[in-house]
Amino acid sequence: MKIEKLDHVHIYVKDIDAAMKSFQTLTGSEFRDWGGRKVQDFTREFGCVAAFHPLGLELVQVTDQTQSKASTVGGKGGLPDETWREGVACLSFRVESLADSLAELEAAGWQIVFYSEVGKMKDATVRFPGIDQLLIELTQYEGASVPEATEQANDEAGHAEGSLRSVSERAS
Repeated sequence: MKIEKLDHVHIYVKDIDAAMKSFQTLTGSEFRDWGGRKVQDFTREFGCVAAFHPLGLELVQVTDQTQSKASTVGGKGGLPDETWREGVACLSFRVESLADSLAELEAAGWQIVFYSEVGKMKDATVRFPGIDQLLIELTQYEGASVPEATEQANDEAGHAEGSLRSVSERAS
């Protein structure tokens, strides 16, 4: 597997505005602005809102536990006790080839719990064997960052909605 870098860290929070304020005080820098908004609403697509910091932090507040990614990653199949907790939840690694990386992890017995494609951006979440409350996200995209790749995918698609697929529908 070719990991290019640790891309970002998902931190689950109960109050995204309070968490953003605390991280801005700590770092002395602002969260990324997308189209005039610092917090992106992914409730319809993923059941959460998120904010991205240039230092590689992604704050996530679950808004709808029944939605695709929130239910998979934040419960029902993601974390063993089917709950999400505040704190570091997921490490995201940028990989050269998501398909090759997933094949290697599947062969080693790792459980894939979520897969999505938005334009040319693809990501998958897997359970990390040995640490029950830690998930690993593998992501493949063009551009300098996930926010940049998401914006590009949305522009190309002409909307803010991605092409979400379940693990069983994943293209090889």
